Amino acid sequence: MKKVLLALAVAVLFSGVAMASTPIQLSLWDKIAIPVNDSVTGLEIGIGNNLQSVTGLQWNFIWSKTENAPLAWQSAIVNQVGGKLTGIQSGFVNYNSGSVTGLQWGCVNYQDGFTGLQFGFINYSKSLKGISLGFINYAESADSFALQIGLVNYLGNSVIYKWFPFINLKV
Repeated sequence: MKKVLLALAVAVLFSGVAMASTPIQLSLWDKIAIPVNDSVTGLEIGIGNNLQSVTGLQWNFIWSKTENAPLAWQSAIVNQVGGKLTGIQSGFVNYNSGSVTGLQWGCVNYQDGFTGLQFGFINYSKSLKGISLGFINYAESADSFALQIGLVNYLGNSVIYKWFPFINLKV
């Protein structure tokens, strides 16, 4: 039984060589990984890594970065997405120059566009659609529905006031 499990683990680990995308990647740091590939469909785990695309789980201790995450859970102390993330993002700092759809929690959350549920000490979005919970919530605008609950809330096109304590709303 042990030999079968070992053979299966080795087959899964090296099956990415024959495919365009890697199912499992173990990374030490940026491009120091087994196997080396810019696209992971499955599990990427390590200390820190920069990938072109992730579909699945990207769990790193210090740093996770990807350009595109069509359906992923990204977790590290610092997370960064250059394009679009759909899924879950959890870390101390979440920085996205693109858009996020899903659940995001961290101490500081920053993104161009956000749709979903957001938890953090400081939440910043250029465009918000969904719920933002934190001490400081800042959104330049909201597309349709946006609810901010926190000590300080700014919503550029709010139905209440732009700056409002405890709760702010756009419907």
